[in-house]
Amino acid sequence: MDLELLRISTEPQSTNGILFHKLKDGSRRFLSYTIEDTYRKHKQMHTTRIPSGRYQIKFRTVGGFDSRYRKRYAGTNFHHGMLELQHVQNEFMSFKYVLIHCGNSSKSSSGCIITTDTQENNVFKPEGWGSGSRRNYERIYPIISGALLKGEEVWINVVDFDFGENITEPKKVTKPKAKTPRKKRTRKLDEDLIKRLS
Repeated sequence: MDLELLRISTEPQSTNGILFHKLKDGSRRFLSYTIEDTYRKHKQMHTTRIPSGRYQIKFRTVGGFDSRYRKRYAGTNFHHGMLELQHVQNEFMSFKYVLIHCGNSSKSSSGCIITTDTQENNVFKPEGWGSGSRRNYERIYPIISGALLKGEEVWINVVDFDFGENITEPKKVTKPKAKTPRKKRTRKLDEDLIKRLS
């Protein structure tokens, strides 16, 4: 199974995106809106999104999130483990425990991918905002977990659609130093100079 996350709006505190299921014929099926932390070239804990790239997804059956979701869905056959991206790194940073889970803004992210049914413009909502997250998660989780339970490999391709794949750190704009104005040479200055030298 192939998933594709297109990041469509990167702002200083959040990233909005759209998650698709890529079908075998090349078409895409919409799964959810997404919210992540913002782009940084070097990782800052809890406020940096993962690098773009292709990552395998597997179940994570330990940890705090797994415990909470097991309690939330106790008595059902819904939860089989958290959806965790594997080997998330580039030359500048690496991440552990990158999950796909519920939340409403980049405050819920800490490097993870938050899925929602609605999305507000993060130009106006700096940390991003989405609602219907649990409803969305309960709709898309069986699609992804179902593939894993059948023994299929699940991969997600994370694309920086709004920047392109070659992101560079924004250059700091420095104002050129003001030059000290030179005195304009005049006939009077020349005459004064000649007097001092004589």
